[in-house]
Amino acid sequence: MKFILLFLTSIAAFVFTFIVPTLEAKFLCLIGSLLLFRLGIYMINQSEKERTAELEQEVEELLQHLPFTHKTISDDYLQALFIDEASQTLFTAIRKDTGESFDVKEYLFPEVYEAAIEEDGNQLAFIARGGILGGSLLKNVDHIEVFDTQKEDDDLNDEEFSEEEQDDIEDGISKVSLKLVLDNLAHPIFEFIFFESEEPVDPDSDEYKDAFKACNQWYQMISILIKRQDHQKQVLVTRYEEAQKVI
Repeated sequence: MKFILLFLTSIAAFVFTFIVPTLEAKFLCLIGSLLLFRLGIYMINQSEKERTAELEQEVEELLQHLPFTHKTISDDYLQALFIDEASQTLFTAIRKDTGESFDVKEYLFPEVYEAAIEEDGNQLAFIARGGILGGSLLKNVDHIEVFDTQKEDDDLNDEEFSEEEQDDIEDGISKVSLKLVLDNLAHPIFEFIFFESEEPVDPDSDEYKDAFKACNQWYQMISILIKRQDHQKQVLVTRYEEAQKVI
């Protein structure tokens, strides 16, 4: 309410610059209008910073019991992802609105089956346990890329797209998310949103690049977890086969 009063007062002072007769009075009204306007902007920014700090503190308090070596929290403070390498556990946390408690689920690393990066519904990267695409819950036949640990962050942006996909990119990006398939019969697909905007943004903007980089980093971490489980399974199978040969 106080912000509205400040802006209304600023507008009134600006209007008075056309009413008062003397040049000195016009100047004072104009200066007063600008000062009130800038004060209003400053107070709004401070209010937003205070709100952000409150939400960060709220999330920290609600999720402080979770162990982690890596974590990320969504910009709207409604989602969180935690990885704890010591216990080999992935934690997901989600809530409908701020002020509410989180619904926290935990999954051992072998219970993480698939991962994909999606951009406005287009799948840019994908990995699954065993490298099998058939039967995948996240399979997108239009555009799939198997994860390569040697790929640089920017390489995903250099992929070849269809003309329709390229037109969508040129129009701007509205959403970037990481999708996971987890061992949960009720809700097997968990989507963590790294970026979402009502108005599409330029893919060359810092806002988009930062969000995509963070999403790709988490995709790579999850991919390594999946690769690690496949490797451990292969080691066990190899040892079993060697033992059978000895017998």
